[in-house]
Amino acid sequence: MRLLITIFFFIILAFNVQAENDDKLIGIWQEENTGMQVEITKCDNFYCGTIIEIEDQTKDKNNRIPEFRNRLLDGLQIISNLSKLNETNWSGGLYYSISQGIEGSLSCKLIDNNTLLLTIATAKSENARVWKRK
Repeated sequence: MRLLITIFFFIILAFNVQAENDDKLIGIWQEENTGMQVEITKCDNFYCGTIIEIEDQTKDKNNRIPEFRNRLLDGLQIISNLSKLNETNWSGGLYYSISQGIEGSLSCKLIDNNTLLLTIATAKSENARVWKRK
């Protein structure tokens, strides 16, 4: 009986490890144009992304809310509520644009294991950005 319980435990553990490895969005991504690095993780049932490295701008100086203009960008969550549609597509998320100081809707498409295409729509514009896995 103990042997069966031990075998069952290892089978469950193997499935959990495989499920985590199959989550291709999780990791550190770098925006091609700015060099900003964002770490994408699971936040409950959604995905979120936090700036872990940024070179040119240190404070949220473009924020529409004056009280937030002095907050540091390093460590700021800029992706939230992103949902997985299938193995290569995510949508329904929010993206905070540090250049415009506003949030927009976000969808992502995994082009290959190391290339992520983000489509961001704000009230002002819709644009696409390419991020590379670090």
